[in-house]
Amino acid sequence: MAAKYLARKGADTLGIVGAGVQGRFNLLAIREVMPDLKLVKYFDISAEILKATVKKMNDTLPFQVIGCQSVQEVIEGSDVIVTATGKLEKVIYLKNGQTGALVLPVHHRGGKSGHSKSG
Repeated sequence: MAAKYLARKGADTLGIVGAGVQGRFNLLAIREVMPDLKLVKYFDISAEILKATVKKMNDTLPFQVIGCQSVQEVIEGSDVIVTATGKLEKVIYLKNGQTGALVLPVHHRGGKSGHSKSG
């Protein structure tokens, strides 16, 4: 929902850091609210997962999906950036003058131990 209401109009490039299950399903959800989507750029620390995700998404979707060699390559020129990783430390660093992108951090771990605490 955030991408629908917070991404700039005409946003057509999506960058996703993390090509696993979360990264794939975030793309499937975001494409529903980004009608102008033309390019998706993925990065993953696993070359095998990255290659499999890019192939699967290109076989399934009507726009171009590419694999990138670095996080920086993913974020450069992206209108919306999703970080779908298990890392709690900082994943992306925006350079001076890089503005206007919507950044959506989606992490599956809570707290320092990697587990959510309740009650």
